Amino acid sequence: MRTRFLILIPLIAWVGVGFANDARQEAFPIPDRYNLVNDYQGILTYTETERLHGKMRALEAKNGTQIVLLIVPSVGDMAMIDYAQKVAEKWDIGHNGDGNGVLFLINAQNGSFYFATGPGIAGALPDAKLRQIWEKHLEPHWRKQEWVAGIEETIDAMIAASQAEETKAGHPGVFIEIAHDHLIAIALALVAIFYVAGVWIVRRRKKRAESVCDI
Repeated sequence: MRTRFLILIPLIAWVGVGFANDARQEAFPIPDRYNLVNDYQGILTYTETERLHGKMRALEAKNGTQIVLLIVPSVGDMAMIDYAQKVAEKWDIGHNGDGNGVLFLINAQNGSFYFATGPGIAGALPDAKLRQIWEKHLEPHWRKQEWVAGIEETIDAMIAASQAEETKAGHPGVFIEIAHDHLIAIALALVAIFYVAGVWIVRRRKKRAESVCDI
C-alpha cells in the first residue's frame, strides 16, 4: 500500500481520559495479523468494536474496500508518518497490492492521528475529502473528549464516501475456500479409491477361498 495522504493533528488541549499518559514509550510493535478494528489501548468496548467491525466488513464485502482502524498506546520516538508507512507496508491494506484501503491510525499517547490512503481508494477519499471528514466529524468530538463518537462518525463518513467504489480486491477467504474444496475433492477421491481397492481385495480372497474348497 502506497501512502497518498497523511495528516497529523496534535491537539494542544489534550486530556486523555482512558488514554496513555505522557511518559515516553517505545513504539508499539506492529502485529503480524490485523482485523478491521484493532484497539490496543482499550478505548472501545466489545459492543462498540463489534458494531464498527460490522459496518466496515459490510463495505469490504460490497466492493473490497478496507477501512482499518488501529489504536496504539504509543509510536515511541517514531514520526507518525513513518509508523503509518510501516503498518501499511506490512499489512497491505486492501489485500490486493493496489492499496484499495485506508488506515485510520490513532496514537493514544497524545491523541494524534493519521489517515493513510492507498491509490486504489484515492478517488473516493482524496485529500480534500479526508480533511472535510476530519473537520466535520472528528475534531469537534476530539475537543470534547468524545473519543468513541469521533471515531465512529469518522468511520461512518469514510464508509459513505467509499460506497460507490468499483475496485474489487482479492479476498483471501475465497482462496481458502477454493483450497478447502480441493481438499474435499481429493479426500473423496481417495475414499473412492480405497473403497474400490477394498472390494477388489475382498472378492479376490473370496475367489481364492472358493478355489481351495473345490480342491
